[in-house]
Amino acid sequence: MGTRIVVVGANGNLGKLCADRLRHRPNCEVVEFARAEMDLERSDSIREALRAVGQFDVLINCAAWTNVDACEVDPAKANQINGLAVGVMGEMAVSVRARVVQVSTDYVFDGKKETPYREDDATGPLGAYGASKLLGEEALLATSPAHLVMRVSWLFGAGGGGFPLWIIQQALKSDALSIVADKWGSPTGAPGAVAALEFFSFSGREATGVVHFSNSGETSWLGWAQYTLDQAREAGLPLKTTQLTATTMENLAAKAGWKALRPVHSALSCERYTSLTGKAPRPWQEAIAEYVRLGVVPSLRGQTSPA
Repeated sequence: MGTRIVVVGANGNLGKLCADRLRHRPNCEVVEFARAEMDLERSDSIREALRAVGQFDVLINCAAWTNVDACEVDPAKANQINGLAVGVMGEMAVSVRARVVQVSTDYVFDGKKETPYREDDATGPLGAYGASKLLGEEALLATSPAHLVMRVSWLFGAGGGGFPLWIIQQALKSDALSIVADKWGSPTGAPGAVAALEFFSFSGREATGVVHFSNSGETSWLGWAQYTLDQAREAGLPLKTTQLTATTMENLAAKAGWKALRPVHSALSCERYTSLTGKAPRPWQEAIAEYVRLGVVPSLRGQTSPA
């Protein structure tokens, strides 16, 4: 008998990558929901969509409203999409004896701890986005202890690319760049995150509660960006900027007009993930090097070639 997996947020970067991977598993049927097919601002839309599916085994929720500053402006909308909607998914899954694997975030922490956060550390979101994601965690786990929340941090390499692609694109056209040096965390390559979601949907179904996943090691935004540019330069991309300068979160917040506070230190401890899977996540540097070599360089070479 096969496994039926529902992927919510299948038109998003992570959800699309997740659905694509699961579709290649033998005896696995993937039911995908994009934004137009399941409106997370309406609980009745979620219920109707999942009732139409009927029986399923696992629901992976990759959907979220991740615009941190926009969430600060409209916290009610953030709470509905990132919070209450997740609880409805949990209820619907329980009704067909399925479980939910929910993607959450490092923004549930206040960033004041200088060592990596464990799953049992106290939460304390600084803004509406983190608070809404924490609401989603709590709403989900209240419906059944069989569900799982997987927190990730500094996600990159899915579809839109994220911060590493952005910094390379800026370095291709700018003569000087300043990057924040006083924000620390753990980058997470999207392929690794998807592999973890797959594990917890199949052989790791006994894992419940909360688990952290990121690539191992921690760095600053500046360190992350500089390593990315080093890899791009070695790959032969014609960067105008190869050496970055440092700025602060305070300066960037003022310049960019941030409305929400960000956690200063939000690295995640993956000890529980390692104990559940028997292997530690690979270093973030390896994930970046692979992403630049296999993802960014092939996509940009045509754009940067002489006419």
